[in-house]
Amino acid sequence: MSKQAAQISRRKMLAALGMAGVAGVAGMSLSAAESHGQSVTSLVYGNTGGGEPNPEHVVTLTLEQLRSRTNVSPELVYLVRYNGHEGIFVCDPADTVSVDNTATVVVTASGMRLKRLYEGALNAAWFGAEGNGATDDTAAIRSALFTIRDNGGGKLVIPKGTYIISGTLNVYSNTVLEGDGEATVLLAKAGQEGFSFMLLGYTGLFTCKHAQIRNLVLDGNIQNRPDIQRGNGCLFLGNEAQYNLVENVTIRNFGNNDRSGNFYTIEATEQDTGDCHSNVIRKCRFDDPSRMSGFAVRYFTNFTNVNLSDHQFTKFVRNNLVEDCVFEGFTFNVIELAGPATIYNTIRQCTIHDTNAVTCIESDKGGSYNRFENNDIMKMSGPLEGVKVDSETPQTIAMRAQGVIYTGLNHAGVQVTIERYARGNLFIGNKIRNVPKGKSSSGGLLLSRAIDTTAVGNDFQSIVSENLTDIHSCIMLDAYVERATITGGTISDCNAGIITTAGMNYLYKDITISNLSSKTKGTFYRSYTGGNKKGFTLIGNQVEIETVNVSAIDLTEEDMLITGNRLSGAGGWGFGVMVRPNSKPTIAGNRISGFTSTVRPLPDSAFSRSVVADNTALNLTGAPVDPIQTTKSAMPTTGSWVRNDIVYNQNPVLLGTAPDEYFVSCWVRLTTGSEHIAGIDWTEQRVYVQTLPNSEARGQVLPVKQITGSAYTASLNDYQMEVDATAGPSVIQLPKASEHPGRTFLIIKASPGRNKVTVQAVEHDTVGGTRSMKLQSRNESVTLMSNGVNRWHVQSRYSPDDENDDD
Repeated sequence: MSKQAAQISRRKMLAALGMAGVAGVAGMSLSAAESHGQSVTSLVYGNTGGGEPNPEHVVTLTLEQLRSRTNVSPELVYLVRYNGHEGIFVCDPADTVSVDNTATVVVTASGMRLKRLYEGALNAAWFGAEGNGATDDTAAIRSALFTIRDNGGGKLVIPKGTYIISGTLNVYSNTVLEGDGEATVLLAKAGQEGFSFMLLGYTGLFTCKHAQIRNLVLDGNIQNRPDIQRGNGCLFLGNEAQYNLVENVTIRNFGNNDRSGNFYTIEATEQDTGDCHSNVIRKCRFDDPSRMSGFAVRYFTNFTNVNLSDHQFTKFVRNNLVEDCVFEGFTFNVIELAGPATIYNTIRQCTIHDTNAVTCIESDKGGSYNRFENNDIMKMSGPLEGVKVDSETPQTIAMRAQGVIYTGLNHAGVQVTIERYARGNLFIGNKIRNVPKGKSSSGGLLLSRAIDTTAVGNDFQSIVSENLTDIHSCIMLDAYVERATITGGTISDCNAGIITTAGMNYLYKDITISNLSSKTKGTFYRSYTGGNKKGFTLIGNQVEIETVNVSAIDLTEEDMLITGNRLSGAGGWGFGVMVRPNSKPTIAGNRISGFTSTVRPLPDSAFSRSVVADNTALNLTGAPVDPIQTTKSAMPTTGSWVRNDIVYNQNPVLLGTAPDEYFVSCWVRLTTGSEHIAGIDWTEQRVYVQTLPNSEARGQVLPVKQITGSAYTASLNDYQMEVDATAGPSVIQLPKASEHPGRTFLIIKASPGRNKVTVQAVEHDTVGGTRSMKLQSRNESVTLMSNGVNRWHVQSRYSPDDENDDD
């Protein structure tokens, strides 16, 4: 060692080495010490075991000096102390192939390989990352990521600083990429053309599982990249991306110069890749101050594949979770779950504000069984001029569940039109505030080509337009809606409550609207001319109209049951229920006040076929009466009440445990008087909601039970059953409905062929009104829910077109 070699204290040396470092020195590089019975401490510090490093065995120098050496020894420890590459290196004479990466392997002038001794995380600075806001650090960070990949996983720490990035960073399986919060910024290089910032898996290249990106800022620098075209994304998860985590990351200033089509985090196609599932985006912030980005989060599957029906997809984007995130800006859709194989994903507890997006959160193009829970959407400003969207007159919609009609060429080159439906989507406890008039229509929740949708306890506030005749409502039913349940929650300071739009071929069927507390300037419920409307029910709603000469309910071409509602008007010539041509409603048991009359049939309204009975009419001179008393979250305990009074729960919360979770939507008075005993004077009305089982890995798929054999008895652990009847007919025995109120089962015949799957009720129970039902075709399915007494109701049933498929 030269006389100029620096010295280091024993305390600092041991702190730098650590136990893993000591073990590494002893095991790999200091063979002479082992052969002579010397300890690592004695080798480094001499036989006395104290004082300064033994100059015979410790060499202190810079990285450049280390690399230029022509004589290195496996008996020496090389201590690098300068240029951000600080660390301990030892010689590995057995290695003749490792490449110099500056950080963990250094190749000397004589060709010897020196290895860094370290435990825990790698540091980006070791690989040459400067973080000074000027040097391009792409190659250095890539080198670190390659090293972790080659090691089979590990952690990369990126210290405080601004790191210039000019190309894609691939994050591989089992990699943890962690910064120092807002102080660590990865900034796209000024003037750089568009590129995907980070890839967590990509078709044909690599997969990514169990990776994490945490505590840093990703900045697209859109203001200084004027030539960016479509496709400038931030994070892409694809090709079997699974169990990855993006947490406490700020993503800002990404987009395109034409304000269209940017995909911030997730875009995955099911074709030839595999499932993209169980990825989590948590506590992240998405900022788009320049309004240059179309999407914040997009989960996507190929809805344009006309060769597959909705139930024939085999690869999915599923069970992914976005929670506790904040979104600001964006011009198209903030969060979009799109495509028929995009299923069972959850968006919850997110805040979306100050946006020019067409839609904030949606299950689109056939996206199904997705869950939107406790999100807060506010201050939607409407689409910007010049934004490229699907329609010439874009809507402004806070939440949407929507299918699509698509025409394309199949494998045989024949043009085929396919309809995709959004199925089984769930909207719970979301707050929608300040939605302005759109270019065509606007609203809080839109259902279109949607089946089996449930909306529970959502609050709509300040959804307004220029006049009361605009198609602008809190809830909009459009084109095709079947088996929808909208219950609980509030509507306040809004122009209109609920509308069904016009269209000669539209179908609305089996829709229940219940237990809403509504205060609007315009009509609470209105249906427009056209379409086939069957099985509508308005029950238990509290409605107050704030504008004179406005009716509460306005029906056109509709059969509807209107019962148990309280309708209060502001006077003038408005009516409780306006009955227009071809409507045949049943209006019974309502309290109607403050209108000219309870019901007004127009000429040719087929009113003679309507039923009007047992309605209570109060103050029909125009003076409104006080609305029913309500509570926030508890049964009343004071006051005098009359039998059949209803008190609506203004703040429903999820109660119970999976699979029997429920909301209390209201309390119904059983007696007249001032006593308040639960079960005697009051009874609570519950709405059961099927939820995922409790799991630390939130967003996981419902357990699937694979069943073969001739008979099987369903248990409480069976949420979804796929039955293979290839070998012969199979019977699925249901448990007692009375023992499992609100419990839901999904049963699917998974096999081709003519062998049937029989779903059978036990003892005196029924299933769908009979003792048993049969599934005959491949992929035929039924969803059943217990009424808590003796019946399993059919919530939904699907029978594919290829009945009795033998292939």
